Amino acid sequence: QKIVVSFEQGTESYVFSPHFCGAAAEFGLILPIPGTLTQDPTLVDSLLFDQLDSLTAPEIVSEVVCNEDRMVGGMDAGAQSNGHDYGVDVVDTGQVGIFDWTLLQAGTAAAFTDWLDANSYPYDAESAPHFSHYVDKSWYFIAFKVTAGAQAPPAGSKLCGDLGPIGLTFSSDVPVIPSRIAAVGD
Repeated sequence: QKIVVSFEQGTESYVFSPHFCGAAAEFGLILPIPGTLTQDPTLVDSLLFDQLDSLTAPEIVSEVVCNEDRMVGGMDAGAQSNGHDYGVDVVDTGQVGIFDWTLLQAGTAAAFTDWLDANSYPYDAESAPHFSHYVDKSWYFIAFKVTAGAQAPPAGSKLCGDLGPIGLTFSSDVPVIPSRIAAVGD
């Protein structure tokens, strides 16, 4: 996952280029954000990541470090939903490139996953427990899936590569990267 974040005066611009390889109809992406979108998602010139790669190419150094005092869980480990079903509020919908997207806010993680299932948005079952962390913080979710439009690959086609990049702009008090969701793919 490649991400570029810029933040200025309560607005974050977030550009990401998800990598995927598989059947096109099976690709979905869930991105939690702390505030509503300030504009619809857009496609961004892919040269941005090529230029950043050349400017920031690291010198690779290998080092073996052993640490027996590993911490298990995080400071938010065990965060639970309150168990009440307040439903899902769909705030906005649209299309960007080959993706349909929906901006929504859920009252519970169960209501959110029920909405994803009912609307055929694929998601990794391992990410479901992480949704409650963002639901409890009253964050919004942007759910992306490959669209069935004319520009999308045919259903069942194998699609490989970096998709997008997609740019988002949203309100936030501080710069954020939704690390709980990103950690699921590691």
